Amino acid sequence: MRSDSNDNNLQKRTAVLRDNRPGASFMTAYHKREQCCAMCQHTHSYPIPVGGPVFGSFDLDTRPPGMMRELLDGEVFCCPNCGYSAPDLSQGGDVEHAIVAGALYKIQLNHPDYPGLANRLLCWDLICQANQQWLSAAWACIHAAWACDDLDQTGVARQCRLWALKRIDKAESEGLQVAEPDTSLLLRLDLMRRSRRFKDAERLLANAPQQVRDAQLREVLQFQSSLVAREDDGCYTMDDLDSWLRTAQVTINLADT
Repeated sequence: MRSDSNDNNLQKRTAVLRDNRPGASFMTAYHKREQCCAMCQHTHSYPIPVGGPVFGSFDLDTRPPGMMRELLDGEVFCCPNCGYSAPDLSQGGDVEHAIVAGALYKIQLNHPDYPGLANRLLCWDLICQANQQWLSAAWACIHAAWACDDLDQTGVARQCRLWALKRIDKAESEGLQVAEPDTSLLLRLDLMRRSRRFKDAERLLANAPQQVRDAQLREVLQFQSSLVAREDDGCYTMDDLDSWLRTAQVTINLADT
C-alpha cells in the first residue's frame, strides 16, 4: 500500500493562498517515458510534463494559472490496454487488480457524463479509496473537478467537489490534513461554495474567524464570506481577491468622508 501521510506537492498547492498577488508557476513542456503497466505488463510511451517559470494568479482552490494548468493532464496516466489509471503505472498489486477488474471502475473509466481526463482521475480516486489513501483521493476528485470546469461541465464538476469533501472528511477522521489547518479550512470552504452547499459554508464560516489567524488568509476568508452571502458559486482567483480588497477599501474611505 502506498503511503498517504504526506504529499510533497500539498504545501506547494496550498501555500499560494498566503499571497494575494500573482506568483511564479510553471510552463508546460513534455518528454516521453515508457512505462510497463503493473496490471497487464503492456508497455507504452507516455508524455511526462516538465516545468519552466511563468506568472499568473492562482484560483482560490489553489488551481495554478496559465499554461501550468496543462500539467493536470500528466497527473494520472491510463494504460491503453487494460485501463489501469495511476500516477505511476508500474506500481500496483492485488488491490489495484481487483479494483480495475470491477464493474464500478469500468463504468467510470468511460463514463459519458465526464471528460476523459476526469474519468481517469476518478478511477484513480477509486483505487485510492480502496487503499484508504484519503488525501490522494481528495486531490484526485479536486483535479477531476478542474477537468470538468475546463469544459464547462458544471454539474459533474459540482459532484466531484462533493466527493472531495467526503474524502477530506475521511482523512481528517484519521488524523490527516489535506494542508495546514488554516488553508485546509479555506479549501473546504471553497469546495462547499463551488458545489452550492451554501448552508454548510455558512456553518463553517460561523467559527472560521477564530480559527484563521494568518492575516492574508483572513482576507481570503472575508472574500469567501462575501461570495457565500450572495450565493455565488463562480471561480475566483487571487487577482479577484485583490480587486475586491481595493473596492472594499474605497467603500470604507468614502464612508469616512
